[in-house]
Formats: sequence, C-alpha cells, structure tokens
Amino acid sequence: GHWETDSLVSRKSKAALNSLVEHKSRLLYLTGLRQKSALCTARAVIQNLKALPPKARLTLTLDNGTENTGPEALKFIEKKLNNRPRKCLGFKTPNEVAASCVALYG
Repeated sequence: GHWETDSLVSRKSKAALNSLVEHKSRLLYLTGLRQKSALCTARAVIQNLKALPPKARLTLTLDNGTENTGPEALKFIEKKLNNRPRKCLGFKTPNEVAASCVALYG
C-alpha cells in the first residue's frame, strides 16, 4: 500500500511515462502521458490507484518535479490526510485533535 511515482521522459521530450511502484511487492504500473504535466500525471496516478482497495493505497511518495505541483491536488491530499483517523491520536483525526487544543482552529 506504499507507492512511489516518477516520470520518465525521452531524450527529446517527445514521449513521457508515469511509473507507479508499490514498495513491498514492487508491483509496477506504467502509463503513457500525452505530456509531462501535473494534470496528466495526476490523472494517471488516480486512474491506477482508484481501482485498488483502500488498504492497498496508504501512502504516495512524489519527487519535486513540476509534474507533481498541482495546487488543487495538494489541498485535496492535505484534506484527506487531516481527516484520516490515526492510531497515534487515539483514532481521532488531526483536525479533531487540533480543534480541541488550538483556540484559533475551526
């Protein structure tokens, strides 16, 4: 359930691929991209991961490439992470814990 994604681009930047690798099994998904962009990359990752059960898509590691810089995508990920219950927080979400201890929150 722990994934890493990266882009592969031809020497003349005419072809691009997105690779998505699961750490434990080394399962690989390769998707051809029309262009190396944040939108095309996000679509490829979402398309590949959405068919998997939640336990099979726990984390995603990205590099700092421009294809991984969608502001809306960052906010979406931020929201998902801040609303996910955590064992270390007594199965409360970060938002629930923050709301109970930060006067300016919520």
